Amino acid sequence: MPALGVAGRDHGHSPAHHKRCPGQRIRPGSRRQLLEAERGWRDIKQVIDLRPVYHRKEERIRAHVILCWLALLLARVAENTCGATWPGLRRQLDRIAVGTFTGPAGTFRQRTEITPAQAAILEQLGIDKPPRIYQLTPAATG
Repeated sequence: MPALGVAGRDHGHSPAHHKRCPGQRIRPGSRRQLLEAERGWRDIKQVIDLRPVYHRKEERIRAHVILCWLALLLARVAENTCGATWPGLRRQLDRIAVGTFTGPAGTFRQRTEITPAQAAILEQLGIDKPPRIYQLTPAATG
């Protein structure tokens, strides 16, 4: 009979399904590792928005899976480095925006000011602040 998890549902991957001898101890940290692995799969589906993509060629399917795995790895490295959750980090960094401004002298693109929280995240990750002015196009003369 399969092990039953929360509320009597059969998850097939809950810690209860592991067979142990009487008196055998669970390795320290193994439950935490299991929870982290489960969170990783949940995040692949929710945080990085993995959904069915219908590729016909095997190499495209493999490439898609590898890219999703790399995205999750990047999120985990950022979380471990900064000591924060990926949704929290993303929420802060998503506030960095670029605006386009046009006037008689020309057009330029400028990013928003970096907040102290954003600066701390970028510093912890070893990433330079993005340039303040991205593009400067003088007005045409004549």
